[in-house]
Amino acid sequence: MSLQTGDIVFFSGNDIYSKLIKWFTNSEISHVGIISAVFEEYVLIAEALNKGFVLNKYHKVYVDTLTVGRIYPTLNKHQRKKMRNLIVKNVGKKYDWEAIFILFKKYLGLKVNFNDANRLMCSEAVARIYSDFGIKFLDIEDNLITPEDIYLYCIESELIINDGLKLYNLR
Repeated sequence: MSLQTGDIVFFSGNDIYSKLIKWFTNSEISHVGIISAVFEEYVLIAEALNKGFVLNKYHKVYVDTLTVGRIYPTLNKHQRKKMRNLIVKNVGKKYDWEAIFILFKKYLGLKVNFNDANRLMCSEAVARIYSDFGIKFLDIEDNLITPEDIYLYCIESELIINDGLKLYNLR
């Protein structure tokens, strides 16, 4: 299986934030990123982390920890460029810590109404990029979507292409 721009990478972290996200969403998925570019030895993954929306370099190594979803069978050159431009447009935006608390309120059944276009959390970033690309994952506001929501969309739509890809961060 070869990776391509636009592939969605699902992570299952073990830090305190990841554990809280997994607990609140009742999922093993705690983080999601989107592949921006693929090279022979590594891929660039766009992801919203505590330092903001960034591009990180990961080595390609196959093991049984990460799952990859693909929305399109193959992106042509024009579509890959458009996807990368949508990703780059968001690089540098701050992390949306408030959205995390809003998601917790959502899972507690409380009313939420908040959307800051200048801040992103991981699933919100992926949802916005795909929304700008013309794909809406679910009938959920982008700022209320979780990594689990995107994962379930990919599972239900039979878009999981690899259940055994592990990428090591080169940072």
